Amino acid sequence: MSINLYVEGGGDARIDRLARDAFRSLFQGHVQQLPHVVMGRGGNDTIKKFVAERRRGGSHVLLIDLEGPRSKSPLRVQFESVDSTLAEVEDRDLHCMVQFMETWLLASESGLRGRYKPRKDAALPPWASPPVELESIPRDQIAKWLKRTFDYEKRDGFRILRGVDAMALKSRCPHAARLFERLNEPA
Repeated sequence: MSINLYVEGGGDARIDRLARDAFRSLFQGHVQQLPHVVMGRGGNDTIKKFVAERRRGGSHVLLIDLEGPRSKSPLRVQFESVDSTLAEVEDRDLHCMVQFMETWLLASESGLRGRYKPRKDAALPPWASPPVELESIPRDQIAKWLKRTFDYEKRDGFRILRGVDAMALKSRCPHAARLFERLNEPA
């Protein structure tokens, strides 16, 4: 049985297809079995889909943007503040992109360079260069740098995610590493 991965950030059929392809590329060769990616429009829509399908049985994992820094409270508490129906979900099935998906895009510059011609020197600034843990960088700082350096547009995020190096991502984003670990567990 495969794992259904519910991901925030879909919209229309074209974006959903791009997102599924991006996650397939990201996970290929790094998880034992590729998950079935189910897209939700925003966080609330994604959570509703996830909760509804969980009740039917099977193996389901949620991945949403945290929309900010990770608090010191357990992840479950942060998720419950978004939707109380998540109180019944095991911690192992709750996952987040700390800050937002664009944090993951900084994990390997090749994805960005493959999509955009930088306006100037595109080397990662010191605040984002290894070994800095990317999840600690404020969302606004990441967004401004992406826009200024690459003229980044949010609609291109999934195209860029396809080029992100999974090993670099796991080493620089602990919550991404946790998701890969979960996807390698039995469904």
